[in-house]
Amino acid sequence: YKRKETITTGYIVDISKHQKSSAIDWPVFSKQVDLLFIRVQYGSSGPDTEYANHTANAVKHGVPFYSYAFPRFVSVDDARVEARNAAQRQHPRSLGMVIDVETEYYDDKPSGITKLSKDVRLAGIKAFVGELRAQGVKRVGIYVAHNVYESWGIDGIIDIFDFVWIPRYGKNNGKPDVKPAYPCDLWQYTSVGRVAGYDGNLDLSALTGRKSLEWFVGGAGKPEKAKPASKPKAKPAGGGLLKRGDRGAAVKEPQ
Repeated sequence: YKRKETITTGYIVDISKHQKSSAIDWPVFSKQVDLLFIRVQYGSSGPDTEYANHTANAVKHGVPFYSYAFPRFVSVDDARVEARNAAQRQHPRSLGMVIDVETEYYDDKPSGITKLSKDVRLAGIKAFVGELRAQGVKRVGIYVAHNVYESWGIDGIIDIFDFVWIPRYGKNNGKPDVKPAYPCDLWQYTSVGRVAGYDGNLDLSALTGRKSLEWFVGGAGKPEKAKPASKPKAKPAGGGLLKRGDRGAAVKEPQ
């Protein structure tokens, strides 16, 4: 990534297959965005269909990013499998992994990990995180819905994560409104945000002040272009050997 000279607290955006990479004007979009969270998978059946496109464009246009996985495990062992797949599917330039913990319903019926008992769900989340770390993921965060933070007991295991990301929208008019009631490092404040370069609604987040943007993206940088090698200095006549009575640059250099 080409590091910006000044780290700002501009847009922090999360994207998935629901935002086609081809619909994003990346040269424009990338200038507005300081950090991306890109979905790597939904469950374990396969990678998010836009993950490869999004990550390729993020790298090309110098936008640091994390990956995030939406878990749909059915057991503790299955949680480890999902985590292993997520770790193996993430782009090598991904700065870390987030597990997306929230309720899920289809036809008003619980789906995914929402169907599990509280104990199995918590054990699965811990196993997921443990497997991510075993796979070499050094920075692991949690995106946790406001309504499940306490009811699912996430507050009791929050210390296993490196950072916490909580959504709370309030009026949900594209601007920050009601802050989360729980400690967090990132606050997703709207699902109808707008960013130049994409003609559609986006989830936008803001830093809460507990961790800086530099903490999230620090060390993410592609090497500066190598400076042209300086031309070797010409050797003095005689192959570089000096003799008594020689003068000039050939003598000054060794001096």
